[in-house]
Amino acid sequence: MKLIKDSMIKWVTSFLFLTSCISNSLDNQNSFQSQDQSLKENALIKESLLNKYFNSQNLSTKNIKSAKIVNRNILKIKSVESFKFNINPESAYSTELIKLIYEFNLPISISWNKNSNAITFKNIFINESLGFCSNLYDDTVDAIYKNIGNTQESVLIIYSKKYELIRNKIVQNFSSIDSMLLDTRDSQKFASEILGVEESINRFNKITNLSPNQKIKFFPRKRLDKKKIILIIEPNEYKSILPSLKYHGANQFQYINFISSMENLINSKELLDFENSLIPMSFFISNEIRNNDLQSLEKILERSLLRDWVLINILKQSKINSAEINGMTGNLEYKKNACTKRTIPLQSVSSNWVAY
Repeated sequence: MKLIKDSMIKWVTSFLFLTSCISNSLDNQNSFQSQDQSLKENALIKESLLNKYFNSQNLSTKNIKSAKIVNRNILKIKSVESFKFNINPESAYSTELIKLIYEFNLPISISWNKNSNAITFKNIFINESLGFCSNLYDDTVDAIYKNIGNTQESVLIIYSKKYELIRNKIVQNFSSIDSMLLDTRDSQKFASEILGVEESINRFNKITNLSPNQKIKFFPRKRLDKKKIILIIEPNEYKSILPSLKYHGANQFQYINFISSMENLINSKELLDFENSLIPMSFFISNEIRNNDLQSLEKILERSLLRDWVLINILKQSKINSAEINGMTGNLEYKKNACTKRTIPLQSVSSNWVAY
């Protein structure tokens, strides 16, 4: 049982130690990676990593207090002999949960039944019964709201029919935002038209027709009334429309992708299609990609939600009062007897993330 518990503690602590206060201190010391690697390799966390925190000359009183809270939470988790989960056997994610538990060798017992209290994991992207205050889609919309701020008049939404309700929600809250339904028949033509390039070319053709013998230098002008373009489209549509927008719009526009952009990713190299655009992704996942520790992005959203759900239930069953966690779906603020608040950052994708 000790080996099993140590394995579980290493996994849980890899989340718990990344509280906002402590991680900021470690970033300032350029020691995040070495500390995190030590955490993964050493099961005796109290004697290794925590001592480094407490003995650090640069660690503030606030961060020492945070580290002590983490230590207390670890002791509470270690005191639980077994964690119990009640899951409907017909859940679409039963196999993934078993793999997750097996992978981390967690001391968890599962009750498979069909009663009303059993978790079914239906529509987990829009299901609010997983312990979070809001579902994944709504938290992504909140991240977009923060980015928009007072710039709504310079924002254009391109959306697919499937996500019309999300588009409607944003437009209702920001009435000055324009939107356009995506036309998938010709992505290059569509991008050229909505960015004003097609109109600019047509004006140039009219001018040259008036003076056919005069050579005029011409560079198509893009529309100047929009600065940000939000893409709320199907997962498979990003690979065609985003490169087309970049081709015609160059660096004039900031592209913000919805969480659906991550749904069909297979490996990190596919993120190159999103280079220099914003994508809703946790710092945990981007760090794992940069460190080449995340080998596959297949079903990354499902895996992230399930892992965070397991973590929240471990904290709950350990009777932990509060914890700030760098979760796989975002930054999580856990509080006892309350829903878990999640904040999803919008990160600019860089080619430096990807190992060639």
